[in-house]
This record gives sequence, C-alpha cells and structure tokens, in this order.
Amino acid sequence: YSTKAEADGNSVTVAGGTVVAVTGGHSQASTATGNSVTLSGGTITEAIGGYSTSGKVSTNSVSVSGGTITKAIGGRTNAGFVSGNTAEASGGTVTGYLIGGFSGNGSVTGNKVTITGGDIKRAYGGYTTGAGAVHDNTITKTGGDIGVTLRGGFSGKADVTGNSVIINGATVTGNIEGGHGGKATISGNSVGLSNATVKGTVYGGTSNSRGIDSGNTITASGVNSVGGLDGYDTLGLTAGSANAGSGKAVLTVTGSGGAAFKN
Repeated sequence: YSTKAEADGNSVTVAGGTVVAVTGGHSQASTATGNSVTLSGGTITEAIGGYSTSGKVSTNSVSVSGGTITKAIGGRTNAGFVSGNTAEASGGTVTGYLIGGFSGNGSVTGNKVTITGGDIKRAYGGYTTGAGAVHDNTITKTGGDIGVTLRGGFSGKADVTGNSVIINGATVTGNIEGGHGGKATISGNSVGLSNATVKGTVYGGTSNSRGIDSGNTITASGVNSVGGLDGYDTLGLTAGSANAGSGKAVLTVTGSGGAAFKN
C-alpha cells in the first residue's frame, strides 16, 4: 500500500479463514501494476488484484480456484485508466461478480475474464459506471455448466465497442451479451459459440435505454443451441463434419415467437 508512489509487483494468497477485503497492491495516487491475488479457500467479501484511487491500473490479476467470494476484480480504479487486467475462475463460488477490469470514471480496455470452472453468478470483461469508453474486453468460458449472465463490456454512459464473449463446449443458463451500453455507441461487439448451449438469449449488443448501433455480430460453429438471438446485424454460421446428420444443426433457436429470433 502506498499513498503517493506506485504499487507494483505485489502478491497475496488466501487459502482459508474469513477475510473482509484483500488487495494485491493499492496506490492512492499513482499506478498499480502487476499485482495479484490468488484465492484457493476461505470466505472473502472482496478481492482485487490491483487498485488505485485515481491512477492507471494495468496487468493485475485475481485467480479463484476455491472458497466463497462475493466480488473478485482483476484491476480497479475510481477514476483512472484500466487495461490488461485479468480475472480467472477454475473453481470456488463467486456470489456477486467476477470482473476483469473496473473503473468508476475512466476508460476500460483489453481486460479479460477466463472461466473454466466454479459457480459464478455474473461476469464482466470490462465495466465502468462513468464516462470512460469500454472496448476490447473479453470473456472466455470453456467447458462445464454455468448459471450466469456474461457481459464482455458494460457501461451505463460511454461507448461500448469491440468487446466479446466466447463460449467453448459449455452450458450457460443466463443471457450472454457481447456489449451492454446505455447512452452512447454500442458497436462492434461479438459473441462466439462453439458446441455451446445457452438457455437464455444471446445478444451481440444490447441497451436498456436506446437502440444499438451497427457492427455487432454472433457467430457459431459445431453444434449449438440458444434460447434466443438479438442485438446483431451479422449472424455467421460455419458448418463442418460435426453437423452431418439429423439434429446436428450449427445453431438451433429453442425459444418461440419474435422474442426468440430478432435483430
């Protein structure tokens, strides 16, 4: 922890016990870079790989393989730039959310979430509550079942562009959104499916308060099924040997009516 200088290259491991908050490295006024938190057991309210009150936060990480965690964030700042942070889950339980990079009022770029196991409630590649753009953040989910809503990028006010969610051989109970925005541009976001089952709706891009912009895409290969499709202007389907025979379509939409299949 530093009030003025950088907080770089620090690490914390939690294997048990009860912890209210754990941070790999925290700077009040400067950068937080290359810090990490590893969680394999215990009960933790909040875990942050690297945190700065107002400075740049980059290449920090949080890894969850066990325990119960409410919030796990790779890198966080209240007002600065957040880039290249990662959050990984291979086990354990995250009851609140798993986030690659979070900024209260700055740009959020190139952060990643990787999920190969565990029970995760919600996940965001990049997230901001303020005016910073959210772009090129990614979530990758491989194998297993997950009852969660996945959002590659999220902003209530700023541009949401170039974010993605990739699902490989997994079942997702909730919705999937390449990018979710509020009042600004929502464009160039994507969802890629490969041998996936999504019981909710897959959105290339979506918004609670306005229409989405062009360039959002959904792609699929292998054998996939989804509850519904929305928020895209390009749908790309790639057929191969796995699709030979009855009942092996590249993409099956299991819902009904206009809400199941629209753009």
